[in-house]
Amino acid sequence: MSAASAASTRPSYHPPHGRLLTLIMLVGSGLVGCGGSTSPVDPPPPPPSSPPLDFAPVAGDWVGTVSELRQPLVYPVNITLLSEASAGSRVGTVYYAGGLDCGGTLTARAVNDNSYEVGETITYGSGCVNNAIIQLTHDAAAGTLDYRWYSPLGPLSATAVLTRKE
Repeated sequence: MSAASAASTRPSYHPPHGRLLTLIMLVGSGLVGCGGSTSPVDPPPPPPSSPPLDFAPVAGDWVGTVSELRQPLVYPVNITLLSEASAGSRVGTVYYAGGLDCGGTLTARAVNDNSYEVGETITYGSGCVNNAIIQLTHDAAAGTLDYRWYSPLGPLSATAVLTRKE
């Protein structure tokens, strides 16, 4: 056998596997590394808080008479709105009189220019449908609030023109 062929068949040098395995285990466990947390995953940052929705132009007490579109039913409504609320939080109350005698809370959903959308949750009485969406459009020049009530199933079901309660 020649010296060249002996050199080509000679095994190359490898570090002992024990030390390499120990190093891999230490790095993988987070005990050795480039700094940072030793926990496997850092917790996510808190979600940014949404700015409050501005209900100030329509804050206060509003009254009117609701007319249902699919049946000849009319009844008084009283809505009270706060000046601001975060989306998903309470922004007011609603009360339906005229034999219905039910009401509940209004939850802020969206504000777009002079249009305000709230969710309605009936909390007392038994004559009202729960989980409706109400769109309110403010006509500042006329001093009115156009009320459009959408059933939980989606269609427009009742309307009213509200004025500020004196």
